[in-house]
Amino acid sequence: MPAVYVRNRLRAATVWGLEALVRRSEPAYERQAVLHVAARPWDPAPCGAANAVAHPDVGGLWFMRQAVPPAAVAAIRALVEAAVSAPRNRGVHAQVEAAGREVAALLEAASKQPAGSEAFIEAHEQAAVAMRRRDALRAAAAQLPAPPPPKRTPREWEWYEFEPGRWMAPMLAHPADGGIASLAARRRHLSNFEVFGDAPVDEWLCLASLQEGTAAGSAERRGCEWLRWLQRELPRRLPCVGAVDEPLAVFHQLQYLQRGCAISAHVDAPTPPADVVATLSLGTGLHDTVRVGSARVRLRPGDLYAIAGPARWEETHEVHPSTSDRLSLTVRFASQSELQNC
Repeated sequence: MPAVYVRNRLRAATVWGLEALVRRSEPAYERQAVLHVAARPWDPAPCGAANAVAHPDVGGLWFMRQAVPPAAVAAIRALVEAAVSAPRNRGVHAQVEAAGREVAALLEAASKQPAGSEAFIEAHEQAAVAMRRRDALRAAAAQLPAPPPPKRTPREWEWYEFEPGRWMAPMLAHPADGGIASLAARRRHLSNFEVFGDAPVDEWLCLASLQEGTAAGSAERRGCEWLRWLQRELPRRLPCVGAVDEPLAVFHQLQYLQRGCAISAHVDAPTPPADVVATLSLGTGLHDTVRVGSARVRLRPGDLYAIAGPARWEETHEVHPSTSDRLSLTVRFASQSELQNC
């Protein structure tokens, strides 16, 4: 078994233990959805190439088998490999950043407990342990040279390690195919996004700039064209996107998950705005596995699933660990009129 997989599985077990401790004092209706969901496999029968299928029980969950062909998966992967590089800040400095986020999350959880209660005391004890670890890491980092600033340009980015083994990168959608064209609107809706290290939206990857910078006929150029195709075609082919009033592609989110890593059960935050969150699997293995509500879905490269309505706002979803690294592309769609009113 690869050492990377074993290390990440052990780390995930520790994180889940802390999450369970924090949730233990929450009302039963809040923790039941996260910790006690019995998921059933869902493998919808093929109904034609790239046709969308709705889950019979989980409202708002949609699935498209082979939404794009293997050639498209290869082209998009080539684009990502050319535009996004491994993070250079992967040592103790990155651990300091992660420890700081952990302390903030634990203190926030502690603040929600009744003062003086057992849960209050336990949560603050956990936060104190995390603060000591953070301070020790800060002391170690102070003895080392500062890492170089990360690459942050419209054509070149470094993965941001949001969590150990979980790398993120943002990309502005192409304005000619339903993306947000206004710079002011981009800044208003896409600022201070934690999973991208609060990088200013002016420094995000930009699909239009990437396409301009790639050679005609290259795999990278074809990758750009396929992303534009997704922006145009998903509102036509995916009923939950088509149901959105004047859907706009808010942005593309790239995510790389190392083998053995998982994303625990959660409901996506309301910001940045998105009525539909559609995720395309670009994985290197045989399949990835996700759970949405009571449905467990296997995704092969080129498959796409989307959440809207109840699946978006009421059901938790998670990504299960895999023995292969996982690359995915998520497109968020929101109503143009709602964005203007926000």
